[in-house]
Amino acid sequence: MLFKKKKKSRVYRFYRPAPAKKRGAKKIDYAIFILVIMLGCFGISLAKKWGEVNKLSSDEYAEAQVRIQILNASGNPYLAESTAKKLSSMTHAPIKFEVVEKGNYGAFKLPQSMLVYLKPEEEELANLAADWLGINRDNVLFQKVENNYLDIQMKLIVGRDFKYLEVAQAE
Repeated sequence: MLFKKKKKSRVYRFYRPAPAKKRGAKKIDYAIFILVIMLGCFGISLAKKWGEVNKLSSDEYAEAQVRIQILNASGNPYLAESTAKKLSSMTHAPIKFEVVEKGNYGAFKLPQSMLVYLKPEEEELANLAADWLGINRDNVLFQKVENNYLDIQMKLIVGRDFKYLEVAQAE
């Protein structure tokens, strides 16, 4: 064995045979592919879950916008217009009021202001708005309307107690 000849490396003139394939490589590739798909699905479900949590955790009425109609029932002229200007200019309000229409109520000299909500599912929002405006919750009423073409959510009927309301004290 001392004088054993070394094997010559083969010399290929026209082609070189392909190296032997590794059997485990395909399985690892499939496993990595499946793990990437599972990770992608997990990421998508996590993003959806975080979106739902943020919706539920934020205050439902934090930035609510209410389409409101202001009607003067106090007997003072132009009170609906001045109330609409003050209500629109309030920036610190928890509810943003969009004044859709203003005018006079059918009966004048109502002793107390009222807030009338026109959609039954907005009772809680109407109570919140009444609390913020300084209207007694007994004066928050529901009125069913058939043709609400302006999509009015609430009516603020300003009575003779206007000077005690939060809108009157705002500048």
